[in-house]
Amino acid sequence: MGSDDPPQHSPSHLRSLTPGPFGSSIRTVLVLGFVVIFTLWFVSTYALVQRVSEAERQSTAITARFTAGEELLFTMRAQVLLSSVHVRDAALDTRSGAASLYRDQLRAARATVDEAIERYLPDVDSSIERQHWTRVQAELQDYWTSMSPVLT
Repeated sequence: MGSDDPPQHSPSHLRSLTPGPFGSSIRTVLVLGFVVIFTLWFVSTYALVQRVSEAERQSTAITARFTAGEELLFTMRAQVLLSSVHVRDAALDTRSGAASLYRDQLRAARATVDEAIERYLPDVDSSIERQHWTRVQAELQDYWTSMSPVLT
């Protein structure tokens, strides 16, 4: 580069990115645009995390309610089956005090089933499910009534 060479000028498309009267404003706009995009990204990520957390909390609550309901239904089933075993044993046992022992076991099984029903019923929402539960309660009442003569 000699003294006779013309001064070097940057091309017009690069001039807006170089420091100067116009370059600094473009750079500021680019930085502000990046900050706005980053802020929007951060806010949307935060909102997404909050929604996912809420969905997870609801899912956990639903699962816990379902599991508790299933445990109550299994308890009812097990106690009804156990009561039939007690009735069978009472019919086969010829000892003099055995009937009162089996009667007490049958009462305890019935109390457990009734408690499970009372704990489950608040979770029944639909009218169809309420109808099914009314029928189940009637059938259980018939079952307990049919078992009582065996133990008297």
